[in-house]
Formats: sequence, C-alpha cells, structure tokens
Amino acid sequence: MVTIIQNGTRVVRYSQNSMAVTRCICSMVTFRQLKQVAQENGITTVDELQRVRPFGLSCKLCLPYVRQMLKDGTTEFEHSIIE
Repeated sequence: MVTIIQNGTRVVRYSQNSMAVTRCICSMVTFRQLKQVAQENGITTVDELQRVRPFGLSCKLCLPYVRQMLKDGTTEFEHSIIE
C-alpha cells in the first residue's frame, strides 16, 4: 500500500490484486450509471446529482469517487480516495 497526495486529496494505492471501486454499494448504482445521469442532465455537483438520482445516503464512502467522476469522467478507481 502506498499513500500519496494528489491535488490536495490523499490517495491510497493498493496492489494489483485489489478490486476496483465502481459503485455506491448502499444504493447499488454504478459510477457509470451516475455519470450518464449527470451528462444527460448537465449536472456538475454531487448535490445536484443526488437530487436526480439518490445515492450516498448511508455510509457516504462513494462521495469522493463521485466528486472525482464529475471532475474527470473516471468511473472505475484502482485506488482509495480519502478526503
């Protein structure tokens, strides 16, 4: 495991055997699905996206990933994002 800082956000990288983070597990919605909703509705913030498609309401672990997805379009993460 390696911890680095990228643009002020702490990122933890794991070995190649790690599973990619691809979804909000509480709401069972993938980041790819959320990206599509965001694009179809011109959404640029997590709050706006949650109003259209609820997610991240329980553990909230997906929120940093969704923020990153909205910034750069990434829908699969091979590392942990810790805010």
